[in-house]
Amino acid sequence: MIAIADKHNPNIPQLANQIANDIPDIKENLEYHKDVFEQIASTWSDTTATDIDTITIGVAVSNAAGPAVANEAATTTNPTLIPNKAEMDTGWGWASDTLHAVLGGVNAYALAAASLSPGVSDAAALGTTALMWSDAFLASGAVINFNNGDVTITHSANTLTLAGGNLVIPDAGTIGSATAPTAIAIASTGIVTFVDDILIKDAGTIGSASATTAITIASTGIVTLVDDLILKDAATIGVTSSTSAITIASTGIVTFVDDILLKDVGTIGNASVAAIMTLEADGDVLFAQQVGIQTTPSFALHVSTAGAATWAAQIHNTDATNGSGVAIFAGDDAAVTSLVVTQHDGANDLLKVDGAGSVFMPQYGAGATSFGGAGILVTASDQNLKKADGYIEDPFPIIMGVDARYFFWDLDKVPVEYGEDRQLGFFAQELNAVLPEAAPMTVTSSDEEHWGIYDRAVLGLHHSGLQNHEGRIKELEAEIEALKAA
Repeated sequence: MIAIADKHNPNIPQLANQIANDIPDIKENLEYHKDVFEQIASTWSDTTATDIDTITIGVAVSNAAGPAVANEAATTTNPTLIPNKAEMDTGWGWASDTLHAVLGGVNAYALAAASLSPGVSDAAALGTTALMWSDAFLASGAVINFNNGDVTITHSANTLTLAGGNLVIPDAGTIGSATAPTAIAIASTGIVTFVDDILIKDAGTIGSASATTAITIASTGIVTLVDDLILKDAATIGVTSSTSAITIASTGIVTFVDDILLKDVGTIGNASVAAIMTLEADGDVLFAQQVGIQTTPSFALHVSTAGAATWAAQIHNTDATNGSGVAIFAGDDAAVTSLVVTQHDGANDLLKVDGAGSVFMPQYGAGATSFGGAGILVTASDQNLKKADGYIEDPFPIIMGVDARYFFWDLDKVPVEYGEDRQLGFFAQELNAVLPEAAPMTVTSSDEEHWGIYDRAVLGLHHSGLQNHEGRIKELEAEIEALKAA
Protein backbone atom coordinates (compact mmCIF):
# COMPACT_ATOMS: atom_id res chain seq x y z
CA MET A 1 0.00 0.00 0.00
CA ILE A 2 2.83 2.32 0.91
CA ALA A 3 4.58 1.46 -2.27
CA ILE A 4 1.45 2.29 -4.30
CA ALA A 5 0.99 5.53 -2.41
CA ASP A 6 4.60 6.41 -2.86
CA LYS A 7 4.27 5.61 -6.54
CA HIS A 8 1.37 8.01 -6.97
CA ASN A 9 2.30 10.64 -4.26
CA PRO A 10 5.98 11.07 -3.54
CA ASN A 11 5.16 13.62 -0.74
CA ILE A 12 3.55 11.05 1.60
CA PRO A 13 6.75 10.39 3.54
CA GLN A 14 7.24 14.13 4.06
CA LEU A 15 3.66 14.54 5.38
CA ALA A 16 4.06 11.61 7.68
CA ASN A 17 7.17 13.09 9.16
CA GLN A 18 5.44 16.45 9.71
CA ILE A 19 2.48 14.80 11.46
CA ALA A 20 4.85 12.83 13.68
CA ASN A 21 6.58 16.05 14.67
CA ASP A 22 3.23 17.82 15.49
CA ILE A 23 1.80 15.03 17.62
CA PRO A 24 3.43 16.29 20.89
CA ASP A 25 1.96 19.78 20.40
CA ILE A 26 -1.49 18.41 19.57
CA LYS A 27 -1.35 16.22 22.64
CA GLU A 28 -0.37 19.17 24.83
CA ASN A 29 -3.28 21.25 23.50
CA LEU A 30 -5.72 18.42 24.07
CA GLU A 31 -4.47 18.05 27.64
CA TYR A 32 -4.99 21.82 28.23
CA HIS A 33 -8.54 21.87 26.84
CA LYS A 34 -9.28 18.71 28.83
CA ASP A 35 -8.23 20.48 32.04
CA VAL A 36 -10.39 23.54 31.17
CA PHE A 37 -13.42 21.43 30.31
CA GLU A 38 -13.06 19.41 33.52
CA GLN A 39 -12.84 22.66 35.51
CA ILE A 40 -16.05 24.05 33.88
CA ALA A 41 -17.84 20.73 34.12
CA SER A 42 -17.02 20.43 37.82
CA THR A 43 -18.96 23.70 38.53
CA TRP A 44 -21.82 23.24 35.99
CA SER A 45 -25.24 22.05 37.13
CA ASP A 46 -28.70 21.73 35.54
CA THR A 47 -31.73 23.38 37.15
CA THR A 48 -34.82 21.78 35.74
CA ALA A 49 -37.04 24.35 37.47
CA THR A 50 -35.87 27.19 35.23
CA ASP A 51 -34.50 25.23 32.29
CA ILE A 52 -31.31 27.30 32.61
CA ASP A 53 -27.86 25.87 33.13
CA THR A 54 -25.97 27.60 35.94
CA ILE A 55 -22.32 28.19 36.78
CA THR A 56 -21.36 28.38 40.42
CA ILE A 57 -18.49 30.75 39.77
CA GLY A 58 -18.13 33.89 37.62
CA VAL A 59 -16.93 33.81 34.03
CA ALA A 60 -14.24 36.07 32.54
CA VAL A 61 -12.11 36.02 29.44
CA SER A 62 -8.35 35.82 29.65
CA ASN A 63 -7.83 39.38 28.29
CA ALA A 64 -6.97 41.76 31.11
CA ALA A 65 -9.47 44.34 29.79
CA GLY A 66 -12.07 41.79 28.61
CA PRO A 67 -15.66 41.30 29.82
CA ALA A 68 -16.85 39.27 32.77
CA VAL A 69 -20.03 37.87 34.27
CA ALA A 70 -20.06 38.13 38.05
CA ASN A 71 -21.81 35.40 40.03
CA GLU A 72 -23.42 37.92 42.41
CA ALA A 73 -26.84 39.43 43.07
CA ALA A 74 -27.44 42.26 40.58
CA THR A 75 -28.66 45.53 42.19
CA THR A 76 -28.94 49.19 41.21
CA THR A 77 -25.35 49.74 42.38
CA ASN A 78 -23.82 46.26 41.85
CA PRO A 79 -23.35 45.33 38.18
CA THR A 80 -23.09 41.68 37.09
CA LEU A 81 -22.51 42.23 33.36
CA ILE A 82 -19.07 43.83 33.28
CA PRO A 83 -17.65 45.24 29.99
CA ASN A 84 -14.12 45.42 31.52
CA LYS A 85 -13.18 43.02 34.32
CA ALA A 86 -10.52 45.49 35.41
CA GLU A 87 -13.38 47.74 36.64
CA MET A 88 -15.84 45.38 38.29
CA ASP A 89 -18.02 48.25 39.72
CA THR A 90 -19.00 49.49 36.24
CA GLY A 91 -21.53 47.62 34.13
CA TRP A 92 -25.23 46.67 34.10
CA GLY A 93 -27.20 46.07 37.26
CA TRP A 94 -30.87 45.22 37.74
CA ALA A 95 -33.89 45.89 39.96
CA SER A 96 -37.54 44.99 39.34
CA ASP A 97 -37.75 44.74 35.51
CA THR A 98 -35.34 47.66 35.11
CA LEU A 99 -31.77 47.69 33.86
CA HIS A 100 -29.43 50.07 35.67
CA ALA A 101 -26.23 51.48 34.19
CA VAL A 102 -23.81 51.40 37.16
CA LEU A 103 -20.76 53.67 36.81
CA GLY A 104 -18.13 53.33 39.50
CA GLY A 105 -20.65 51.72 41.84
CA VAL A 106 -23.16 54.58 41.37
CA ASN A 107 -26.63 54.09 39.90
CA ALA A 108 -26.25 56.44 36.89
CA TYR A 109 -29.21 55.60 34.56
CA ALA A 110 -32.24 53.35 34.66
CA LEU A 111 -33.77 51.75 31.55
CA ALA A 112 -37.36 50.58 32.05
CA ALA A 113 -39.94 49.45 29.48
CA ALA A 114 -41.37 52.98 29.06
CA SER A 115 -38.64 55.33 30.26
CA LEU A 116 -34.95 56.16 30.39
CA SER A 117 -34.16 58.13 33.55
CA PRO A 118 -31.20 59.16 35.72
CA GLY A 119 -30.53 57.01 38.75
CA VAL A 120 -31.02 60.02 41.04
CA SER A 121 -33.19 63.11 40.30
CA ASP A 122 -31.25 66.17 39.05
CA ALA A 123 -28.01 64.18 38.84
CA ALA A 124 -27.34 63.77 35.12
CA ALA A 125 -27.08 65.93 32.01
CA LEU A 126 -28.07 65.19 28.42
CA GLY A 127 -24.89 66.15 26.62
CA THR A 128 -22.08 68.44 27.77
CA THR A 129 -20.75 71.87 26.87
CA ALA A 130 -18.30 70.16 24.52
CA LEU A 131 -20.34 67.17 23.37
CA MET A 132 -23.83 68.17 22.27
CA TRP A 133 -26.65 66.24 20.61
CA SER A 134 -27.54 67.19 17.05
CA ASP A 135 -31.32 66.73 17.00
CA ALA A 136 -34.13 65.60 19.27
CA PHE A 137 -37.20 63.93 17.77
CA LEU A 138 -40.38 63.89 19.84
CA ALA A 139 -43.73 62.34 18.95
CA SER A 140 -46.98 64.27 18.51
CA GLY A 141 -48.42 65.15 21.90
CA ALA A 142 -44.99 65.01 23.57
CA VAL A 143 -44.56 66.85 26.88
CA ILE A 144 -41.39 68.42 28.27
CA ASN A 145 -41.94 68.40 32.02
CA PHE A 146 -39.93 70.57 34.43
CA ASN A 147 -39.79 69.67 38.15
CA ASN A 148 -42.65 67.19 38.15
CA GLY A 149 -45.25 69.48 36.51
CA ASP A 150 -44.15 72.89 37.77
CA VAL A 151 -43.79 74.05 34.15
CA THR A 152 -44.64 72.01 31.06
CA ILE A 153 -44.35 72.46 27.31
CA THR A 154 -46.91 70.35 25.46
CA HIS A 155 -47.09 69.70 21.73
CA SER A 156 -50.29 69.50 19.71
CA ALA A 157 -50.83 69.95 15.97
CA ASN A 158 -48.72 72.98 14.94
CA THR A 159 -48.76 74.27 18.53
CA LEU A 160 -46.52 74.34 21.60
CA THR A 161 -48.35 75.15 24.86
CA LEU A 162 -46.54 76.51 27.91
CA ALA A 163 -48.28 75.77 31.20
CA GLY A 164 -47.55 76.41 34.85
CA GLY A 165 -45.07 79.27 34.54
CA ASN A 166 -43.69 82.26 32.66
CA LEU A 167 -41.61 82.66 29.52
CA VAL A 168 -38.85 85.12 30.42
CA ILE A 169 -36.73 86.83 27.77
CA PRO A 170 -33.53 88.71 28.67
CA ASP A 171 -33.43 92.50 28.65
CA ALA A 172 -33.63 93.81 25.08
CA GLY A 173 -34.42 90.29 23.92
CA THR A 174 -36.47 89.69 20.79
CA ILE A 175 -39.04 87.22 19.49
CA GLY A 176 -39.43 86.67 15.79
CA SER A 177 -39.42 84.40 12.80
CA ALA A 178 -36.83 83.32 10.26
CA THR A 179 -37.49 86.36 8.08
CA ALA A 180 -38.20 88.80 10.93
CA PRO A 181 -36.11 87.72 13.93
CA THR A 182 -36.78 90.96 15.83
CA ALA A 183 -40.55 91.15 15.22
CA ILE A 184 -41.09 91.70 18.95
CA ALA A 185 -38.54 93.49 21.14
CA ILE A 186 -38.80 93.64 24.94
CA ALA A 187 -36.82 96.41 26.62
CA SER A 188 -35.40 96.17 30.16
CA THR A 189 -38.18 98.53 31.26
CA GLY A 190 -40.80 96.04 30.10
CA ILE A 191 -41.89 98.03 27.04
CA VAL A 192 -42.86 95.73 24.18
CA THR A 193 -42.26 97.02 20.64
CA PHE A 194 -43.77 95.44 17.53
CA VAL A 195 -42.13 96.16 14.20
CA ASP A 196 -45.43 95.56 12.37
CA ASP A 197 -49.16 95.00 12.95
CA ILE A 198 -50.67 93.02 15.82
CA LEU A 199 -53.39 90.70 14.51
CA ILE A 200 -55.88 88.84 16.69
CA LYS A 201 -58.36 86.27 15.40
CA ASP A 202 -61.98 87.28 14.79
CA ALA A 203 -63.71 87.81 18.16
CA GLY A 204 -60.33 87.35 19.86
CA THR A 205 -59.80 88.66 23.37
CA ILE A 206 -57.02 90.24 25.41
CA GLY A 207 -57.15 90.01 29.18
CA SER A 208 -55.61 88.98 32.45
CA ALA A 209 -55.93 86.02 34.82
CA SER A 210 -58.95 87.62 36.52
CA ALA A 211 -60.54 89.12 33.39
CA THR A 212 -59.64 86.96 30.42
CA THR A 213 -61.89 88.90 28.03
CA ALA A 214 -61.07 92.45 29.16
CA ILE A 215 -60.73 93.50 25.50
CA THR A 216 -62.67 91.85 22.68
CA ILE A 217 -62.02 92.55 18.99
CA ALA A 218 -64.93 91.57 16.75
CA SER A 219 -64.50 90.40 13.15
CA THR A 220 -65.81 93.82 12.06
CA GLY A 221 -62.95 95.55 13.89
CA ILE A 222 -65.03 96.84 16.80
CA VAL A 223 -63.02 96.89 20.05
CA THR A 224 -65.03 96.38 23.24
CA LEU A 225 -63.67 97.05 26.72
CA VAL A 226 -65.47 95.39 29.63
CA ASP A 227 -64.31 98.12 31.97
CA ASP A 228 -62.61 101.51 32.03
CA LEU A 229 -59.60 102.53 29.96
CA ILE A 230 -57.42 104.65 32.24
CA LEU A 231 -54.42 106.71 31.12
CA LYS A 232 -52.16 108.82 33.29
CA ASP A 233 -52.81 112.56 33.65
CA ALA A 234 -51.93 114.48 30.47
CA ALA A 235 -51.31 111.19 28.66
CA THR A 236 -51.23 111.10 24.88
CA ILE A 237 -52.23 108.65 22.19
CA GLY A 238 -50.60 108.86 18.80
CA VAL A 239 -48.59 107.35 16.00
CA THR A 240 -44.97 107.41 14.98
CA SER A 241 -45.19 110.73 13.14
CA SER A 242 -47.72 112.30 15.54
CA THR A 243 -47.10 110.94 19.01
CA SER A 244 -49.55 113.28 20.73
CA ALA A 245 -52.47 113.11 18.28
CA ILE A 246 -54.82 112.77 21.26
CA THR A 247 -54.12 114.37 24.63
CA ILE A 248 -56.15 113.69 27.78
CA ALA A 249 -55.71 116.37 30.43
CA SER A 250 -55.95 115.66 34.17
CA THR A 251 -59.34 117.41 34.09
CA GLY A 252 -60.63 114.86 31.58
CA ILE A 253 -60.62 117.18 28.57
CA VAL A 254 -59.69 115.33 25.37
CA THR A 255 -57.88 117.32 22.70
CA PHE A 256 -57.40 116.14 19.10
CA VAL A 257 -54.68 117.83 17.08
CA ASP A 258 -56.50 117.04 13.83
CA ASP A 259 -59.80 115.75 12.43
CA ILE A 260 -61.80 112.85 13.85
CA LEU A 261 -62.66 110.45 11.04
CA LEU A 262 -64.83 107.35 11.20
CA LYS A 263 -65.11 104.75 8.46
CA ASP A 264 -68.17 104.78 6.17
CA VAL A 265 -71.19 103.70 8.23
CA GLY A 266 -69.03 103.95 11.34
CA THR A 267 -70.75 103.93 14.71
CA ILE A 268 -70.28 105.45 18.14
CA GLY A 269 -71.86 103.74 21.13
CA ASN A 270 -71.42 102.06 24.48
CA ALA A 271 -71.48 98.54 25.87
CA SER A 272 -75.28 98.31 25.81
CA VAL A 273 -75.89 100.00 22.44
CA ALA A 274 -72.94 99.71 20.07
CA ALA A 275 -74.48 101.92 17.37
CA ILE A 276 -76.00 104.87 19.25
CA MET A 277 -74.82 107.13 16.44
CA THR A 278 -74.10 106.02 12.87
CA LEU A 279 -72.29 108.15 10.27
CA GLU A 280 -73.42 107.15 6.79
CA ALA A 281 -71.07 107.27 3.79
CA ASP A 282 -72.93 110.31 2.42
CA GLY A 283 -72.49 112.21 5.69
CA ASP A 284 -75.92 111.53 7.19
CA VAL A 285 -75.86 111.06 10.96
CA LEU A 286 -78.37 108.57 12.36
CA PHE A 287 -79.27 108.30 16.05
CA ALA A 288 -80.66 105.07 17.45
CA GLN A 289 -82.54 106.87 20.20
CA GLN A 290 -83.68 110.35 21.13
CA VAL A 291 -81.13 113.13 21.18
CA GLY A 292 -81.20 115.47 24.13
CA ILE A 293 -79.20 118.69 24.01
CA GLN A 294 -79.78 121.00 26.99
CA THR A 295 -81.29 119.59 30.15
CA THR A 296 -83.97 122.28 30.68
CA PRO A 297 -86.42 121.94 29.16
CA SER A 298 -85.78 118.17 28.84
CA PHE A 299 -87.23 117.59 25.39
CA ALA A 300 -86.42 114.87 22.85
CA LEU A 301 -84.53 117.42 20.78
CA HIS A 302 -83.91 121.00 21.81
CA VAL A 303 -81.24 123.32 20.45
CA SER A 304 -81.60 126.99 21.33
CA THR A 305 -80.13 129.91 23.17
CA ALA A 306 -83.45 130.82 24.80
CA GLY A 307 -86.07 128.08 24.37
CA ALA A 308 -89.81 128.31 24.88
CA ALA A 309 -90.82 125.91 27.64
CA THR A 310 -94.11 125.03 25.97
CA TRP A 311 -92.50 123.37 22.97
CA ALA A 312 -92.02 119.60 23.08
CA ALA A 313 -89.20 119.73 20.56
CA GLN A 314 -87.76 122.65 18.71
CA ILE A 315 -84.81 123.90 16.69
CA HIS A 316 -84.21 127.62 16.41
CA ASN A 317 -81.51 130.20 16.86
CA THR A 318 -83.31 132.53 19.26
CA ASP A 319 -86.61 132.73 21.05
CA ALA A 320 -89.29 131.98 18.42
CA THR A 321 -91.39 134.97 19.50
CA ASN A 322 -88.62 137.52 19.14
CA GLY A 323 -86.33 136.43 16.34
CA SER A 324 -85.78 134.20 13.36
CA GLY A 325 -85.85 130.44 13.67
CA VAL A 326 -87.47 127.11 12.78
CA ALA A 327 -89.71 125.22 15.20
CA ILE A 328 -90.76 121.58 14.83
CA PHE A 329 -93.34 119.64 16.87
CA ALA A 330 -94.86 122.62 18.62
CA GLY A 331 -96.71 121.80 21.83
CA ASP A 332 -95.86 120.99 25.42
CA ASP A 333 -94.57 118.09 27.51
CA ALA A 334 -97.98 116.39 27.58
CA ALA A 335 -98.76 116.28 23.85
CA VAL A 336 -97.53 117.43 20.48
CA THR A 337 -100.15 119.86 19.19
CA SER A 338 -98.77 120.85 15.81
CA LEU A 339 -96.00 120.56 13.26
CA VAL A 340 -94.80 124.00 12.26
CA VAL A 341 -92.04 125.20 9.98
CA THR A 342 -91.79 128.93 10.64
CA GLN A 343 -89.71 131.72 9.24
CA HIS A 344 -88.82 135.00 10.99
CA ASP A 345 -91.02 135.52 14.08
CA GLY A 346 -93.72 132.92 13.26
CA ALA A 347 -96.02 135.31 11.36
CA ASN A 348 -95.06 133.80 8.04
CA ASP A 349 -95.61 130.03 8.34
CA LEU A 350 -94.29 127.98 5.45
CA LEU A 351 -96.06 124.79 6.52
CA LYS A 352 -98.23 123.93 9.48
CA VAL A 353 -100.08 120.78 10.53
CA ASP A 354 -102.33 121.34 13.54
CA GLY A 355 -103.54 118.84 16.12
CA ALA A 356 -106.71 118.16 14.09
CA GLY A 357 -104.66 117.00 11.13
CA SER A 358 -105.29 120.04 8.92
CA VAL A 359 -102.48 121.16 6.63
CA PHE A 360 -101.92 124.90 6.15
CA MET A 361 -99.80 126.42 3.39
CA PRO A 362 -100.45 130.21 3.63
CA GLN A 363 -98.66 131.09 0.41
CA TYR A 364 -101.33 129.12 -1.50
CA GLY A 365 -104.35 130.51 0.34
CA ALA A 366 -105.74 130.53 3.83
CA GLY A 367 -107.24 127.49 5.53
CA ALA A 368 -106.68 123.74 5.41
CA THR A 369 -105.64 122.50 2.00
CA SER A 370 -106.00 118.73 2.45
CA PHE A 371 -108.95 118.16 4.74
CA GLY A 372 -111.79 120.45 3.63
CA GLY A 373 -110.31 123.91 4.16
CA ALA A 374 -110.48 126.88 1.84
CA GLY A 375 -106.82 126.72 0.74
CA ILE A 376 -105.48 125.48 -2.57
CA LEU A 377 -103.14 122.47 -2.81
CA VAL A 378 -100.65 122.77 -5.63
CA THR A 379 -98.33 119.92 -6.60
CA ALA A 380 -95.33 119.92 -8.93
CA SER A 381 -96.30 119.13 -12.54
CA ASP A 382 -93.91 121.13 -14.70
CA GLN A 383 -93.56 119.76 -18.23
CA ASN A 384 -89.81 120.33 -18.01
CA LEU A 385 -89.67 117.88 -15.14
CA LYS A 386 -91.33 115.04 -17.05
CA LYS A 387 -90.67 112.73 -20.01
CA ALA A 388 -93.75 111.92 -22.13
CA ASP A 389 -94.52 108.22 -22.56
CA GLY A 390 -97.73 107.99 -24.67
CA TYR A 391 -101.49 108.14 -24.11
CA ILE A 392 -104.25 105.83 -22.92
CA GLU A 393 -105.75 104.67 -26.21
CA ASP A 394 -108.96 103.25 -24.78
CA PRO A 395 -109.59 104.16 -21.14
CA PHE A 396 -113.11 102.67 -20.95
CA PRO A 397 -112.08 99.00 -20.36
CA ILE A 398 -109.97 100.22 -17.45
CA ILE A 399 -112.74 102.44 -16.10
CA MET A 400 -115.31 99.68 -16.48
CA GLY A 401 -112.92 97.15 -14.89
CA VAL A 402 -113.03 98.72 -11.43
CA ASP A 403 -116.02 99.83 -9.38
CA ALA A 404 -116.30 102.71 -6.96
CA ARG A 405 -117.41 101.32 -3.60
CA TYR A 406 -119.01 102.56 -0.44
CA PHE A 407 -117.03 101.49 2.62
CA PHE A 408 -116.22 102.07 6.28
CA TRP A 409 -112.68 102.16 7.65
CA ASP A 410 -111.80 99.25 9.97
CA LEU A 411 -110.89 101.24 13.10
CA ASP A 412 -109.29 98.16 14.63
CA LYS A 413 -106.60 98.52 12.01
CA VAL A 414 -106.42 102.27 11.29
CA PRO A 415 -106.45 105.39 13.51
CA VAL A 416 -109.80 106.91 14.36
CA GLU A 417 -108.77 109.98 12.40
CA TYR A 418 -109.56 108.03 9.21
CA GLY A 419 -113.21 108.64 10.07
CA GLU A 420 -116.18 106.60 11.22
CA ASP A 421 -118.62 107.68 8.49
CA ARG A 422 -119.53 105.83 5.32
CA GLN A 423 -117.17 106.81 2.48
CA LEU A 424 -116.90 106.33 -1.29
CA GLY A 425 -113.78 105.37 -3.19
CA PHE A 426 -111.77 102.52 -4.67
CA PHE A 427 -110.09 99.45 -3.27
CA ALA A 428 -106.42 99.76 -4.23
CA GLN A 429 -105.94 96.06 -5.03
CA GLU A 430 -108.86 96.15 -7.48
CA LEU A 431 -107.55 99.31 -9.11
CA ASN A 432 -104.06 97.82 -9.32
CA ALA A 433 -105.47 94.89 -11.34
CA VAL A 434 -106.54 97.23 -14.18
CA LEU A 435 -104.22 100.23 -13.70
CA PRO A 436 -101.07 99.30 -11.72
CA GLU A 437 -99.66 102.83 -12.08
CA ALA A 438 -102.53 104.17 -9.97
CA ALA A 439 -102.29 101.68 -7.07
CA PRO A 440 -98.77 100.63 -6.09
CA MET A 441 -97.67 98.77 -2.98
CA THR A 442 -96.38 101.21 -0.36
CA VAL A 443 -94.46 100.79 2.90
CA THR A 444 -95.48 102.74 5.97
CA SER A 445 -93.17 104.27 8.56
CA SER A 446 -93.69 101.16 10.71
CA ASP A 447 -92.38 98.92 7.89
CA GLU A 448 -95.86 97.52 7.17
CA GLU A 449 -96.85 96.96 3.54
CA HIS A 450 -100.15 98.46 2.36
CA TRP A 451 -101.68 99.31 -0.98
CA GLY A 452 -102.19 102.98 -1.84
CA ILE A 453 -103.76 105.05 -4.63
CA TYR A 454 -102.28 107.91 -6.65
CA ASP A 455 -105.23 110.28 -7.05
CA ARG A 456 -103.54 112.06 -9.99
CA ALA A 457 -103.38 108.78 -11.91
CA VAL A 458 -107.09 108.18 -11.32
CA LEU A 459 -107.84 111.78 -12.34
CA GLY A 460 -105.79 111.34 -15.51
CA LEU A 461 -107.65 108.10 -16.31
CA HIS A 462 -111.07 109.74 -16.01
CA HIS A 463 -109.90 112.82 -17.94
CA SER A 464 -108.82 110.55 -20.78
CA GLY A 465 -112.19 108.80 -20.57
CA LEU A 466 -114.04 112.08 -20.88
CA GLN A 467 -111.92 113.03 -23.91
CA ASN A 468 -112.57 109.69 -25.52
CA HIS A 469 -116.26 109.95 -24.69
CA GLU A 470 -116.45 113.48 -26.11
CA GLY A 471 -114.73 112.35 -29.30
CA ARG A 472 -117.20 109.51 -29.71
CA ILE A 473 -120.14 111.91 -29.19
CA LYS A 474 -118.85 114.16 -31.93
CA GLU A 475 -118.50 111.20 -34.29
CA LEU A 476 -122.07 110.15 -33.59
CA GLU A 477 -123.33 113.70 -34.03
CA ALA A 478 -121.58 113.86 -37.42
CA GLU A 479 -123.19 110.59 -38.46
CA ILE A 480 -126.64 111.87 -37.40
CA GLU A 481 -126.18 115.05 -39.40
CA ALA A 482 -125.14 113.03 -42.42
CA LEU A 483 -128.24 110.86 -42.11
CA LYS A 484 -130.44 113.94 -41.84
CA ALA A 485 -128.89 115.43 -44.94
CA ALA A 486 -129.53 112.28 -46.88
